[in-house]
Amino acid sequence: MHYEPLDMRRLWQSVIVQAMRDALRSGRARLETDDLQKFAARDWLEGRSNDFHHVCVLAGIEPEVVWDWWQDVKDSADHYPTLTQLLNETRRKR
Repeated sequence: MHYEPLDMRRLWQSVIVQAMRDALRSGRARLETDDLQKFAARDWLEGRSNDFHHVCVLAGIEPEVVWDWWQDVKDSADHYPTLTQLLNETRRKR
């Protein structure tokens, strides 16, 4: 099976978006694991670890762009970030 570089970047971009969605999940958790996932995602985004930087690189996006977007998204009413928004943010920061 052969994967194109763009396909791989989209996969990792989706990982970033899903982490933001998980971190912003609101309401009552159905399971204790929902809360754990929420806090783990938030820690991953806030901690800016080597893993965070590596995923950003694989996604083809500067970690600072992702960090800035995360700050904007978490402070806004839009708690359902999309891949399209991430890509638009990336283009805007270039």
